[in-house]
Parts: sequence; C-alpha cells; structure tokens
Amino acid sequence: MDGQWMPTSSGPCALRAVMEGLGPGTVLLDPAAPPSAADTSLSLLVVEQACASGQAATDRVTVSVDETDDEVRLVVGVRGVEGGADCQGNPPTPVVVELDQPLGERTIVDAARLPAIEVPVAPGSAG
Repeated sequence: MDGQWMPTSSGPCALRAVMEGLGPGTVLLDPAAPPSAADTSLSLLVVEQACASGQAATDRVTVSVDETDDEVRLVVGVRGVEGGADCQGNPPTPVVVELDQPLGERTIVDAARLPAIEVPVAPGSAG
C-alpha cells in the first residue's frame, strides 16, 4: 500500500530471561518421573526453541537452579548446533537437575518466563 506500514498479525508479547550465549528452551516435567516431596533431583524434558535439524540438545543444555523456601526456580539455556540447521522441530531432551534439599511442597517454576510460570508436565504418560 504505497509505503504504508500495516499490521498483518498480532499476538501476546512474552518477555523471557536468557543466559548469555545460549538460546531459549521450553522446560517441562518428565511424565515418566513425576516429582515427589522427598525427591532431591528433578527429571526434566527440555525442548530447544532454535533450529537444530530435529536433533536432541544432549550435552548442550544448561539449567540454572535457584531454590527458595517456596519455589524451585529454573532458567534453561541451550547452546546452538554448529553450522546451519533445518527447522522441522526438535525432540525433548531429558535432563536431571540436583536440588540442595528435598523438593517438599515447593513449586517448580520456569523463571525464564516473565512473569514466571509453574513448569507443566510434558504431554504423554509413563508407559
């Protein structure tokens, strides 16, 4: 239209914290190993958001864990693949993080999202 700007789509704008040099990842609880109050580790599934030619992010995931009395706050970053990559989607990558103390009644949150949200269980079921 003769040099005029016009919107073609719109949607929510969600702020995200990022780890320097790493791309974003979606963090989910592994449905095959749901957390319990006595657990001192969490079984997560991380889905890389950047193009990675459908490869799992094995050995490329970094998880920052901040424990408070009420929450276990997670920030996930993924180091990109070397070279170019296709964008057909990426599989979830299993990651285990250790806690300083048992989970108890604390909420597990994705603190990379602003505001932080409770980490959901990945779709699917154990077995």
